[in-house]
Amino acid sequence: MADNAELARVVFNLYSQGRIEELAQHLHPRAVIVPTAEPEAELFGREAIGEFISDEKVRRWLYEIRGDRFTPIGERWVIVEGRARFSDPEPTGGFHDRSTIWLTEFEGDLLIRSEPMDTVADAREAVQERGGPA
Repeated sequence: MADNAELARVVFNLYSQGRIEELAQHLHPRAVIVPTAEPEAELFGREAIGEFISDEKVRRWLYEIRGDRFTPIGERWVIVEGRARFSDPEPTGGFHDRSTIWLTEFEGDLLIRSEPMDTVADAREAVQERGGPA
């Protein structure tokens, strides 16, 4: 089994480089992604995620997702600390450039879930709620 922190780094780098087909190879078929700019949305499955991140409209408002620090928690989870730069998807929205925390979860060598969190403490609490280590 690969190091999940390294797998998370690969996933974030592939996304930032626009290498969507390669990125899809690292997604579990039942993967769930909660988009940073639209946290009320959930994308289910490798195909839906690929379509969303390949969409030109999405690529216009989502400028950068960057992971800078990758902290493994147990065997399944990695807390990613980084930066998100995006415009609100709605035409009346503004521009955001902010530090962001993501909780990523792996099953084997595949990403099965990624979602933004408010804080590292929130991410650690979510891991505990899902049966992971403290």
